[in-house]
Amino acid sequence: METRSPTMLKLRLTKKEYDLVKNSSDGIDFDSFKIDNPNDEEVMIKLKDDDDLVTSLIEKIEHILQTEGFDADYQPTKKGLLCESVIDKLSAL
Repeated sequence: METRSPTMLKLRLTKKEYDLVKNSSDGIDFDSFKIDNPNDEEVMIKLKDDDDLVTSLIEKIEHILQTEGFDADYQPTKKGLLCESVIDKLSAL
C-alpha cells in the first residue's frame, strides 16, 4: 500500500508577518512548518494542510488584533495592519 505525504500549504509572508505568526504560535507545533527564505524580505512557510492549524493561527492573530491592533481612536495601528494582512493571507489558504 502506498503512503502519501501530507499536502502542504504555501504561505508567503514578509519578515514582520512571519515574526508575528511565530510569536503568536504558542501551543502550535511550529516545527511542523517548513521554512524557506526566497529573499531577504520574505519568508515562505510550508505547513500541513490542516484546517484546525490554520483556524488556530487565525484565532490567535485575531486576538492580537483585538487587544493590540487599534489606537485610542479605534484606528488600526501598524501592528493592527500587520495582523489584518496575515489574517487575509491565512484566510485565503
